[in-house]
Amino acid sequence: MEKRILLAFDLTRETGQDMQRAAVRAIRAQKLWRVDSCLPGAANIRRALKGNPPPAGVIAHVSSHAMARALEPLETPIINVSDILDRSPFQRVCADGYAAGRELANYLCDKGIGKVLYFAGSTHHYSKRRLAGLSSVLGHRNPCTLSVATAGQADRTWFGEHLQNHLETDLPFAAILDGGQMARQFYGAANHLGLSVPHDVAVVDFNAEPTYCESVHPMLSCVGMPSTAIGRRAACELVRRIDGESEPEHEIRLPPPGIQERASSSVVATRDPRLRAALAAIAETQGDITVNELLRIANASRRPLEHLFRSQVGRSPHDMIRHARLRRAKSLLANTDMNITTIAAECRFSTSSHLGSVFRRHFGCTPSAWRERSRR
Repeated sequence: MEKRILLAFDLTRETGQDMQRAAVRAIRAQKLWRVDSCLPGAANIRRALKGNPPPAGVIAHVSSHAMARALEPLETPIINVSDILDRSPFQRVCADGYAAGRELANYLCDKGIGKVLYFAGSTHHYSKRRLAGLSSVLGHRNPCTLSVATAGQADRTWFGEHLQNHLETDLPFAAILDGGQMARQFYGAANHLGLSVPHDVAVVDFNAEPTYCESVHPMLSCVGMPSTAIGRRAACELVRRIDGESEPEHEIRLPPPGIQERASSSVVATRDPRLRAALAAIAETQGDITVNELLRIANASRRPLEHLFRSQVGRSPHDMIRHARLRRAKSLLANTDMNITTIAAECRFSTSSHLGSVFRRHFGCTPSAWRERSRR
């Protein structure tokens, strides 16, 4: 009998389409199995199962307990690609919200932002993980502080009430939106209060859809979603489980591919022209610059520039340059097939061993391990 795989991705979202496309390709690259699909939801799952033999396995965006209950009677492997439920009854392969929070926090710190306001969806499991990641960086060894607004209606009035409390904050500060299509409401509230995006408030979203990000003005920056990696890894895990090859890891979380910067956050947060010039140079060169070159660009001597960086950014110029180089290395590892020796040279590390030791110290794993984790 022909084996059938059932996929239930959220195809109303571009990220869901990317996941399904990657999953189908990965399954068909390994097995000549029939692949069927339906939209998520308990009723859709029941319709897909009714009158058909049980599928050999399922990959689904399990976003509700009702949908979980519809799948639980199946005695076949099930992979959940959603992080909405606090506890998943099935093996989970999803985005790493904690890593996404840390990535975004470091991005904002590198811009010299002193205040961050996170508009969080308090009932969501993934929001809590994002907040934990943000909190692990902001306020720790740097002067950037974090405030959280939760349980709101995400309309213009709600945004306005919270923004009103931060009008005396040194500008620009940053606002983080928790996914969904909230940018237009936020922009309306900011405009009503006379706040300019991005010059007064830099705005970044978690996992907003690319088409939506590019349809608002200013275009919206966001944390990248590892959609393709999730679909591919979920498919590989499912095939392995069907073949009985290994015991499953219950939680597999994949890091974001980086920050997709657009106009809503393209700002450097300092009034000091020396620091602004130095930070802009680091960002533009992606760390392909030396401290001496920064001194010339900023028209400053070493000790005053060091003091500016440490007092306003919480890091030395050397630390900022190294962090930019590491971000570039992560991007090259995830998105190219360049070998690690070449990447080390591209990112101005003396050897691949030097890159490896610095990378492991900052991220807790080797460059090759991070590449495998971001792709599989």
